[in-house]
Amino acid sequence: MLKRHDTHTIDAFLGRLGRRIQTEVLATPAARPAMPIILAGGKRLRSRLLWHCAQASIGRLPGTIVADLERAAAAIELAHLGSLVHDDIVDDAATRRNATALHRARGLDTAVRAGTALLHLASALVASLPRPLRGAFASAVTRTCRGQVRELLGLRQPCTPLARLSIVREKTSAFFELAAHCGAQLAGAPLAVQLSLQNFARDLGAAFQIGDDIADLVGSPSILGRANGADIRDGVMTLPVILAQRTPQVRRALRALWIEPRRSHLQECLRLIVKHGAVQEAAREGRALVIRALRSLELLPPGPSRIALETMALEHLATHPATLSGSEVVPVDASHCDRLAGFRSLGSATKRETLPLLGVDVTLDRRLHDLHPTLSLAALSGLPPDQVCSRQDSCDFLQLAARAAALRNQETHPHRLEARPALSITLADCLDIVSFEACTRLSNAEHASFEHGILESLTVRESSPHYAEPHTLTMRRETPAAALR
Repeated sequence: MLKRHDTHTIDAFLGRLGRRIQTEVLATPAARPAMPIILAGGKRLRSRLLWHCAQASIGRLPGTIVADLERAAAAIELAHLGSLVHDDIVDDAATRRNATALHRARGLDTAVRAGTALLHLASALVASLPRPLRGAFASAVTRTCRGQVRELLGLRQPCTPLARLSIVREKTSAFFELAAHCGAQLAGAPLAVQLSLQNFARDLGAAFQIGDDIADLVGSPSILGRANGADIRDGVMTLPVILAQRTPQVRRALRALWIEPRRSHLQECLRLIVKHGAVQEAAREGRALVIRALRSLELLPPGPSRIALETMALEHLATHPATLSGSEVVPVDASHCDRLAGFRSLGSATKRETLPLLGVDVTLDRRLHDLHPTLSLAALSGLPPDQVCSRQDSCDFLQLAARAAALRNQETHPHRLEARPALSITLADCLDIVSFEACTRLSNAEHASFEHGILESLTVRESSPHYAEPHTLTMRRETPAAALR
């Protein structure tokens, strides 16, 4: 047992967090297939970030705050893991954390259901938190899904570095920013400190994704847990690829790869991208983001927590794949950060939600309508206020969740999930996320009850392949155990 003075250390926190995640997943039958991925471990970057942001805000943390921090961190980790399970299906990845990807180990249907269960389990965990944090969680999941959708819609399509970094801000930075937001707000940090920590997390998350994109090209396969070139093979327009496409020779090599995905073509693309300096240039952009992230911490008083946050950022630079691979990386001058000034035009968080997304929303709405007319209600722009139910009314967003279940189960259109996994899973996630947003308008108990009903329906479906009642979801008035612990 931990001694009293050991309970408020980062290691103790992460130990309890790991046990909490395992307990929640084991108690949720539909999510249990994901246990091998959980047991394989992970960096827990977002949870570390949440803890250090809370400590930077208040110093020593009272026990009541630690319990809420643990709940928020577990929700973030579970939602992140659920998104990874679905991403692996969309990308048809062979491995995850040096283990066989879930959809290959257990089958497509089980993996889809497990990823969805993890997302709803995360939402159930935050149901007892204050409404602003529930809203922040729903917003982060929405931004993550939007980023993934924008990436999918842009496969093999021309893209600018600024547009790619905008996608990264959503796809990856959203959960980093959420972790900082939860940590700072639960600790009662002043608004200026909260914003500084969110800015730090946003830039660190973007730098982390750039590093991951570089690792896909030049990182060690044993560390990656997969072969190099998975993203480029699938047509993902990562920053190094975008920068390399300025060269006609690279453009020709990429076209050859995408027309005929042979190993020799992939190796040639990797060689040319490195040869023309795109890896080094992308690394400089990542380093500039880290420097800008460190600048955001200047508002914090000196102390162990600030040092811990700075260390997180500096560790990212020290283990950068471009450095490990032996590529020469030119040191970044502070003025280099100004090259990223275009991001400042994105303005506030509210503005970032809507600026580049209208075209994506329209495209998704059209595709949803093509699959089934009723699905178009799930356009990512969200529901009008008059469509969000009151506590006394029949919950319209339950029907959105039902449509998501129907889409996953392929009950609303003739195309099998196996034939169109990327589209089906992405659209089903979009429907779920609209229901997450609507849940934040409910009371804590009703939010928890809704998620309990969803998890129960996923469990029934898991145990019986012939279960076909996604449209009969009802509100559960009892509060699930996850919301009471």
